[in-house]
Amino acid sequence: MSRQRQGGMALVMVLLILAVAVAVCMALISSQQRQIQSQVQQREHRQAWQLALEGEARALHALAAQAMQATSGPAAAGLSGQLVQGPMRLEIAVDDLSARLNLNALISAPGQVDAAGLARLQRLLQMLDLAPELAWVIVARLDPAALPAQGPRQPRLPASGPLADVSELRALPGIDASAYARLQPFVSTLPAAVGLNVNQAPAVVLASLADGLGASGGQQLLQARPARGHRSVDAFVAQPLLARYRVAADGLQVAGQAFEIHSRVRWADGALQLSSIVVHDAGRWRVSSRQLRPVMAIEEIQ
Repeated sequence: MSRQRQGGMALVMVLLILAVAVAVCMALISSQQRQIQSQVQQREHRQAWQLALEGEARALHALAAQAMQATSGPAAAGLSGQLVQGPMRLEIAVDDLSARLNLNALISAPGQVDAAGLARLQRLLQMLDLAPELAWVIVARLDPAALPAQGPRQPRLPASGPLADVSELRALPGIDASAYARLQPFVSTLPAAVGLNVNQAPAVVLASLADGLGASGGQQLLQARPARGHRSVDAFVAQPLLARYRVAADGLQVAGQAFEIHSRVRWADGALQLSSIVVHDAGRWRVSSRQLRPVMAIEEIQ
């Protein structure tokens, strides 16, 4: 073999080794970049989580302060706010869950339906252009033993007992995505003892308190609501409009007892939302549950 041929093969070998070395270096650099990016993302999420918890704490403090000052309890509408911390922006929003019909209150005792609560839910469903019979489907999910013996048969459902989250309604027959979207803003799944806060309830929920009230009656009740709210349930039901319909005071209250705090954190490359349910129980406020919502769900809640 000639020296020229040997030199050519040696050059090829050197080039191959160089190519392999370059490929290995590029792979190492790419892996290191991914690790750095992952570490940056983890650090951003930790910072966002801590900021979201700070938002929860701020809202909880504001709820407690309002509860001590206001006769009718805290008003969720006045508790929103923003906070900018470096590249991150915190947005706080609070919903009064007591201003919605509490589905778990449909069962007054094992095997017994709360008649007033059932009637209110049926009226609400009707005003939302949904079948009033769906109320019995929900009762069947909560406690099949509470169904009337002579009533329409309901499908057997895999679980029974209190609902932990409103989203569980999606699993019930007859409640599709459209029905759920209409019903979800007006119902809650709180402990059964939590009643309806008439000082924060929207017009459509107020309209469900009696047959014949309708949308116009709900609007009238909303407009007649005092700036500081009704001082008592008796004062609320004594209004001429409600006195005419003899609305029962059962299941009604004039102060919020459960709230959902939405702490949304946004930054350049992402977003995070912490939803915390807080309950006023035994004279103190406590966080009963926390849910970290996916980024896709943030815009749906706004």
